[in-house]
Amino acid sequence: PHGFYIAFNVGAEPGDVAEVDLGSGTVITTLVNNLTAYVDVDNDQVTGTCSPNETVRVFAMNGRLGIYGETSTTADASGNYTATFTGYDLKASDAVYPSFADDEGNEILLTSHAPQIVALLESDAIGGSGYAPGTPYTLTLYHAPDTHVHTGTTALEGNAIGQHQFDDIAAGDVITLENGGWTGVMTVADLSFDVDTAADRVTGQADPGQVLVCAQQWMGWLYPVHSQMGLSTTVSSPFTATFTNFDLRDGCDVQVEHLDANDFATRIERDVHYFQVNVPYGVYAQGVSPDSILTATLYESDGTTVKRQAVQDQPEWDGTWVELEGDVATQDWVTVTDGAGWTAGLQVPTLTIQADPDSELIWGKGPKALVYIEHAREDWSDWFGRFVAVDGYVLNRAFYGGDVQQGDNAVVVYQAPDGNQVRRDLWWPQMRVNYAHEWVGGDYPAGHTFWITVTDGVDASAVVTTTPGGGWGRDGFETQDSEWALGSRPDIASGDTVDFRADDGYTNTIRVGEITGNLDTEADFISGTINAGWFAPLSLTVECNVWHGPQPSINTMAEADGGSYECDFDGLVDIQPGWDVAVMYVEPDGDRVINVFREPAPHLRINKRADGAPAAGGNFVFTIEYWNDGEGAAENAVITDTLLGGMTYLTDTTGLSHTGTGAPGDPLVWELGTVPAQTYAAFDVFVAVTATEGDPVTNTVQIASSNYDEGDPQERESQWSGTVQANDAQLNVGKGAWTGDPAPGYDFVYNVNVCNNGSTDSNDVVLTETLPTSVTLQTWWAQRPGWVELDSEAHQLVLTHPAIAGYHCSEVYLRGYLTDTVSPGDEICNTVVITSTSDQTNGDDETTWCTQVGSPHVNLGVSKEFEFGQLVPGGQLGYQINYGSHGNVPVENVLITDTLPVSTTFARSWRWTEYGEVPVTPTQVTDDYVVWDLGTLLGGQGDNLGVALDVANDAPVGMVLTNTIEISSLPGEGRYDDNTDTWVESLHGTGPNLRVDKYYRWENEDRILYGVYLKNVGTTNMSSIWVTDTYPISTTSDGNLWVGHGPRFTATHDAENRQFVVETEELGPGGTAHFGFWVDLDEAIRGVQGLLFTNTVAAPWPGDVDTADNSDTEVAYTGPEVYVEKWLSGGVPKPGEMVTFTVAFGNCNQDPWSGDDQYESHITDTLPEGMTFLRATAPWNADWQPETQDDNVLAWSWGPMWSNSRWEFDLAVQITDTVAGGDVLTNVIEAYGDSPDD
Repeated sequence: PHGFYIAFNVGAEPGDVAEVDLGSGTVITTLVNNLTAYVDVDNDQVTGTCSPNETVRVFAMNGRLGIYGETSTTADASGNYTATFTGYDLKASDAVYPSFADDEGNEILLTSHAPQIVALLESDAIGGSGYAPGTPYTLTLYHAPDTHVHTGTTALEGNAIGQHQFDDIAAGDVITLENGGWTGVMTVADLSFDVDTAADRVTGQADPGQVLVCAQQWMGWLYPVHSQMGLSTTVSSPFTATFTNFDLRDGCDVQVEHLDANDFATRIERDVHYFQVNVPYGVYAQGVSPDSILTATLYESDGTTVKRQAVQDQPEWDGTWVELEGDVATQDWVTVTDGAGWTAGLQVPTLTIQADPDSELIWGKGPKALVYIEHAREDWSDWFGRFVAVDGYVLNRAFYGGDVQQGDNAVVVYQAPDGNQVRRDLWWPQMRVNYAHEWVGGDYPAGHTFWITVTDGVDASAVVTTTPGGGWGRDGFETQDSEWALGSRPDIASGDTVDFRADDGYTNTIRVGEITGNLDTEADFISGTINAGWFAPLSLTVECNVWHGPQPSINTMAEADGGSYECDFDGLVDIQPGWDVAVMYVEPDGDRVINVFREPAPHLRINKRADGAPAAGGNFVFTIEYWNDGEGAAENAVITDTLLGGMTYLTDTTGLSHTGTGAPGDPLVWELGTVPAQTYAAFDVFVAVTATEGDPVTNTVQIASSNYDEGDPQERESQWSGTVQANDAQLNVGKGAWTGDPAPGYDFVYNVNVCNNGSTDSNDVVLTETLPTSVTLQTWWAQRPGWVELDSEAHQLVLTHPAIAGYHCSEVYLRGYLTDTVSPGDEICNTVVITSTSDQTNGDDETTWCTQVGSPHVNLGVSKEFEFGQLVPGGQLGYQINYGSHGNVPVENVLITDTLPVSTTFARSWRWTEYGEVPVTPTQVTDDYVVWDLGTLLGGQGDNLGVALDVANDAPVGMVLTNTIEISSLPGEGRYDDNTDTWVESLHGTGPNLRVDKYYRWENEDRILYGVYLKNVGTTNMSSIWVTDTYPISTTSDGNLWVGHGPRFTATHDAENRQFVVETEELGPGGTAHFGFWVDLDEAIRGVQGLLFTNTVAAPWPGDVDTADNSDTEVAYTGPEVYVEKWLSGGVPKPGEMVTFTVAFGNCNQDPWSGDDQYESHITDTLPEGMTFLRATAPWNADWQPETQDDNVLAWSWGPMWSNSRWEFDLAVQITDTVAGGDVLTNVIEAYGDSPDD
């Protein structure tokens, strides 16, 4: 439109033809003819060659001073010309432009320059021009005492030598430039300056001579008018250059040159300090000193209320960023100071920028001033800049030959009168759906709320807020689990739709297509297809990105409807298994759908720990744990263990052979073979401690595999270090059995527990178990590996263990057969003895355990409780099932059946162990129930199951979820009420839902342990959860909080008010936490029975959808709590009929609150008139006769009422035939201890 084009920038050679098509059939051409120029500043002449007899026009200029000269001449018949300037003093700093025109007026122009040397002090560089183009040159710098030489070839344009970097250039250095027979020499001048923007002047120090001072406005080469001004003066130091009719302000570029007699220049150039507010992120400052302390303060619109302040104490010459966390808003005030006298500020004006690819317009609003607009492609190619007058501005890119495309970069900058600036970037809304990793993201200005809905029959929704830098290198968002309504990401799949809605009216919808991929890591190649047929017949851009290492990217194209793509990364990156390779197609509006591919890789980790401390002269046990957390198997895995100082290998529990001794240079090596994905294992290594007390000892272990491992190398190495201590092993042994009344003719299990109550590990422990002659050993096993059999006979077992860790126990189980020749009531005793030379205690190394033989009886029990989950539609519920055999004989084919609540489905089941969850596969899974076959349970044997259920997305809020668990019922069980258990929950709406559960346990008669479970059963991430726990009167606490699991806890103990106030850092949806403390009873009430101790915990949460479970109360009591129950369990109460009652009695208080073992207990049953006692049967006695019977008052004696006890027996009575129908028969039963203190 302006008749001026720059079509391309390429070096033209003589003989080339330039052609311009002006449209409408008009084409102009010209031949590029020969044109050369050599500048002779001494004679103010330019000589050279061109086409014969042409008129040559030559002009010279110093743009910084605005000085211009022109002359012309005619070439001779050989094409030689000489042009002499008259009235213009040609300088070495001038640019020279000879030109001539053809017959049509098309002009050939050459850029040339006089020979010159320029020393650039600010960047320690040397530039300039030689005498002739395209010829060799030699540049020499003498910087005492060193000489530096650079060589090269002058450029065709301006004979330039480019810039050559040196370590240091200083005043007094000597520079020599040789080219084409010409030699120039200069001495670097002493030069410095300061800028005074208030007075529009530059002051400085310089060697005597000419000084050129030039100031240019920010982006001056695009500034519409009076963008720069230069002043030239002859000076002796110091000097002052004052600008008139030019505003020297912050952001200007100032260049000061000292010119010697040859016009060779010593130059310093720098920006006048200024800052640019990048709304809404922070402040960028330039031109500040490297030793400055830059402080940016952000104020509210009143100019006094501080919103945020940030300090950056490491500025750089090329600019310093001060982060303001995205808080900058329109009408805020910003001030910046450098701590060295410069302070500037401005109020952020209304400044906007928008763009439209269809109209090719960029527009917005700003103050009445000039604004600078910058536009470029997404990769900053095709750059364009322009100043535009503004109130409401419009820039038509098509007018300047540009093209606005979706995703382009565009920037608007407002410059305040003092030169400081405000900037806004154009953010194209670009949304993304990653259906492999199941997140949704987008680029959008910060501070907006988005509502997102994923639709696939049932909706999943999320609410997010855009944040600075939250997108892909821009403002935006990427959904986190906690932002989804259910607290976890939805299952996004091909065919789903994702709807976006913002608080400013923006809406968008992405339909998720299918991206297939075949990844070959050996070839570093991926190929596949794009299936998004609704875009047909378009071809879509496909981007392949390696999301690992250098993260290269390849762009290609594929047809939308099943088109193929290929991305070859060979030579760009060596893709490894476990690396994510993302493939995405780009919709026409810039939105992306992403799938991610990876070849499975192992992820090995290892950890070495020790539970006790090493003792001089003793043994010591290390535990080595290793994991493969990856998706692929670890091949040829090897563990290497090195013992550093004072330790000798004894044995280990791997069950594998090893090589090496463990000494440095000869490590222990175990070859594991293949370690499957998602596995965990552990083993112990036992060593003898040869170091002396006070010596350090260290153990280092590594794990490796032959195939690529995606983890951090540091995860594959672990080290333990400690100090050898004096022996403190304190061993003892305890004894018991899974059932206290073993039955004749059946197997039962003894348990032997060897404990070390000292701080250091023991040395070898020998355990000798002597069984009664009536019990024959069948087999044995241990809680953990390490026990080794030394001798085994029918009635004796001898085991050894290399070391019992300090403050730890190790349990052994013996299965024995009780002969059928014994009778119920017979006593059987067995004895266990341990020996170890390291034991420091006496009297607790031998235990004899006796019990009475019982009659065979069976009783299976099961219980269920809610463990974790989200009580919302679409949530997941986690339960713990505890089960066991409370009888004394083995029970075969035991089944557990879990009847699922309506609107739930089975997800998984597992067993909790000390090593974490172990998956358990059910025997049968249906829509309504799940069955586990437990096989055979021995008497007293029990365990647990974890079960997770998924709640349907369409389950209504308020629905009651009834979950019933049932264990097999057997004939003759002592009770059946414990064969089933039901847990009831209700569904709530989305939102916060915090549950707190309290429990207690007596640790002895004067101390109570309290525990608190926190459960986030809602959908909201909870931070800073405050829990207040008020413990009972007449108790005190040491103020220590113990932690079971969970996030970080911060506890404050208020002893005066008997309270713990605990801040729980964070719980995500479905998350749980566990902590507690101890209290001690006041000395005056210790041992007093019948006291109640009330403990209350509260954890309120604003907006909780179910406040009823935000608090809990537990009441502990002293002394035995004897109870008795009686119910009709057989027959029909009719005249003349026999009926059976079941009586249950016991002590429901916890240990240690048993009845006085010096006294017996009694059960007294008073039968009503019309009933006659027939008999009583009990598991321990088939004919349990009352101790006394006084008419209808029956009394049985019993031993002490032990804590946590329950016994049952049956009572058969005859109803007389004289009783009439409708008569009420009242039966009274009592149970009590005989001790006066009970």
